[in-house]
Amino acid sequence: MKLAGRSAVFHLSEDGKSVLRLVLGDENFEIATANTREAIVTVVEETDDLGVWIRLYRRPDSRYFLLRWEFILGVELLGGRGNEIGLR
Repeated sequence: MKLAGRSAVFHLSEDGKSVLRLVLGDENFEIATANTREAIVTVVEETDDLGVWIRLYRRPDSRYFLLRWEFILGVELLGGRGNEIGLR
């Protein structure tokens, strides 16, 4: 499944949460994970063999960040069913 351009909730391992907290800082981590039980909601920019490239908003700017596959426990796609192709 293609994830690029899709909004998603990433459920992270404890190591993944620790890395994200280091990158964002405590205050921005709390904002980024608000109401999601420490999962992160973001738009996927691109995927590759190493992981998922996401954009992190860190006051006052934003940066691209590689979220490695080994830190992702699950992905929940947001926003509709997408395009259907074929017969029902």
